[in-house]
Amino acid sequence: MTRVARSTASVLVAAVLGVAPFLASCGAGETEAEAAARAAEWASIEQERTTLEVLRGQLAAAREQDAPAMPELEARLGHATDRFLERLVAFINRHAGVQEGGGEAKAAPELAAAIRMKSSEDLLLAREYVDRGGDYAKAIDILAGARTVDPDNQDLAAAQAEAERLRYMDEERFARIEKGMTADEVRAELGQVKQQNVRHAEAGQEVWLYPRKNGAAAAVFFRARPDGALEVDDTNFEAVAAPTEPPPGVGTETEPSGH
Repeated sequence: MTRVARSTASVLVAAVLGVAPFLASCGAGETEAEAAARAAEWASIEQERTTLEVLRGQLAAAREQDAPAMPELEARLGHATDRFLERLVAFINRHAGVQEGGGEAKAAPELAAAIRMKSSEDLLLAREYVDRGGDYAKAIDILAGARTVDPDNQDLAAAQAEAERLRYMDEERFARIEKGMTADEVRAELGQVKQQNVRHAEAGQEVWLYPRKNGAAAAVFFRARPDGALEVDDTNFEAVAAPTEPPPGVGTETEPSGH
């Protein structure tokens, strides 16, 4: 599987740590020339976002067709997105303390739009970690960080709540899986499985493990059809038991982080 997404850790840190202190501050008013320059820069950023969306559409089409150009498009999109996010966060940081007009403190109108645009990018990134990598923990981290900067964004809040709900498998959701289902049908019901949670057993059997709370895991067992496609052979919600409590004085290992 291709890597889930580009690395944006530095961008996210800049957004969370760099913007938040300024949002509560009262910067100096700006001149008309400065306001015009800011508006022109924002128009350029919006145009760059449009170009980025075109590239995303091309990649989506390539993925549907499993086109040979897909890896190249993924690399191009990753680099283009990194550059765009760096520029967007720099714009937010630079203009976060600006007041319009010099009268009562009022944030520059482009600032709210920029923050909302950054939130949209974070939503896309979080969704990619879930859809392509099954990494709910990473998605939750991204969404929580975005809400530090954009706390009133209901889309971020809803996406984080949904990721937290689906992060661990529950018996009701798992019960939807039936013998004979295809791998795609299982993904549609349970979500993408993390690559490190895929096991290959004897006689060609493939096992997908879905984490439950407290370290337990449910398992879907697949066998290959004559045409090579996977179909469900069996399921076991109790496949992996929760680890037992360590003796007093013995430390426990922390859960490995996602991605």
